[in-house]
Formats: sequence, structure tokens, C-alpha cells
Amino acid sequence: MAKVLYVDADDERTQGVRALFARGGHVVTTATSAERAMLHVERDGDFNAIVVHLILPGIDGAELCRWLQRWSSLASVPRVAFTTAGVRLRLDLAERLPRWLPADVYIHALEDPQQLVEAVQSALCRAEQQ
Repeated sequence: MAKVLYVDADDERTQGVRALFARGGHVVTTATSAERAMLHVERDGDFNAIVVHLILPGIDGAELCRWLQRWSSLASVPRVAFTTAGVRLRLDLAERLPRWLPADVYIHALEDPQQLVEAVQSALCRAEQQ
């Protein structure tokens, strides 16, 4: 069982993803903005993984990932960043994610929310092996 922070402004998708994680035995805390996610981290910095939609109101998801890496107690916690269909963000992933996006996994144009659960489980397994 992992404790996951899920950050996404879309309430409908959030509820679906929360249910998927719960079926897998994970506990999910949700935030609708980067600012709210930061408050959760400051209040309860005990998360095993963080899932972030890159398009958020106010501070974007990439900036949240940078804050998590530099200023929070969760610098080593696996981060999964994603976009959804219609987002025109293209990354050259030939070798690795760009430096401006400190995430362990990036999912472009998410179609199936189950991909997020699988990405978190994979990232957690990698973290345990290190």
C-alpha cells in the first residue's frame, strides 16, 4: 500500500483515478492546484509517490515538480507527470526527460487512467530496488 498525492484540476478524472488507486490498496490525497499540493506536502510530507498533471491553474505541474525536488522533504519520492489529449506539449524523450521537468515518468496524452497506477507501481518498485 502506498500513499499517493494526486494533483489534477479535473474533478471527474480525479475521482476515477482515486478509485483505481483505491482498488489497488493505495491511499490517495488529492489537490486541484499546485498551491494546494504544496500545502498537503507541508502539512503531511509522508507520501510514497506523487502524480501531477502538467496543466494546472496558477503554478503549473512542471514548476510543482521542481519545487518538490528542490525545496520539499519529498525530493527522492517518485513523481509521475502527465498530460491529456489535446495538450500540445511535445518532449524529445530520446534519452531522458528535459531538465525543466524533474519527474521519473512522463505520460503524454493519457488515454487510460490505469496507466497512472501502473507508472506509480513501476516507479515504487524501482525506488525500492535502489
